[in-house]
Amino acid sequence: MQNIVDELIVQNDEQGLFVHMSLFYCNDLAKKNMLATAIVAASHPRIIKMLCAGVQIDPKLDDIFFLCAKHQNYDAFCVILRFAVIDEELIASAMSSGVLSSDDLMKWDLWDAKNPRNAMYAISDNDIPRLTHLVKNGCDLTYWCSYSLRYSLTKYKKENRAEFLEVCKMLMQNGASMKAVVYDKAFREKIDSKLSRWLMDCGTIEITLNEN
Repeated sequence: MQNIVDELIVQNDEQGLFVHMSLFYCNDLAKKNMLATAIVAASHPRIIKMLCAGVQIDPKLDDIFFLCAKHQNYDAFCVILRFAVIDEELIASAMSSGVLSSDDLMKWDLWDAKNPRNAMYAISDNDIPRLTHLVKNGCDLTYWCSYSLRYSLTKYKKENRAEFLEVCKMLMQNGASMKAVVYDKAFREKIDSKLSRWLMDCGTIEITLNEN
């Protein structure tokens, strides 16, 4: 279901997203996850408005403003300031400084397993103990089509970080799939048995990352 929502957001399909949200109940956490996807995808401001309206945004609790700064999405930031539920002091501070710094906004709990993006942040920081904690506490590894797995494979293959081979296995054993690595569904099904053997024993498997 999340893959469908991601696709609607990336394609800027406002009508499709509206229909989906009308048909399926969407709590604040789910809307916040959709909003994060929309920020990264630079979706149309109308989609940002639809997803953030009435949602409580707190930089001490989540990474929404951080993502606006990291991806320099000022349109999203301005829409969120107008339609989300946020502290008035934060609005005054943001409007007076005129600068959106991701470093200043990195204040939320990076160990919170309820935020699926925290897995990506742990991988980016090469913090395997934090990533292991998140996985053990049920962090959603299917987020963004299991992009955490592709990210870890990139660390292993392109940055020559051998320790991330075991990380890849851990992610796959806890819900991550090859969707973000191998886009061809038929080919994924063809190699499923090989991947299963790879997870169970100490053998190796050659995985080539697509460039796109």
